[in-house]
Amino acid sequence: MTYNLTDLASTGSIYELAVYANNASNQTLVFFTVLALYFIMILALKKYDFGSAFLVSSFVCFVISVFFAYAELLSLIWVLLFLIIAAFTGMILAMFDK
Repeated sequence: MTYNLTDLASTGSIYELAVYANNASNQTLVFFTVLALYFIMILALKKYDFGSAFLVSSFVCFVISVFFAYAELLSLIWVLLFLIIAAFTGMILAMFDK
């Protein structure tokens, strides 16, 4: 299906533009944006140990995805995914990191 993203006369703000683009991409624009941020943060924090970088990236993306879910731009499944990743990483670091 073809979408015309040049017809933006009905969008009056940045939020409406984000909603329009997210709907035009079948609800995947915001998810892949958060996922890209997740991997960028892991690579940016590689000077620390991998477990800590993984935990911080998961938690920060969880908080960001909560805001996007509140704005109804992201499904709650992805919010729970980042929460589960952060929780399991925290538990593993607490058990094995001494």
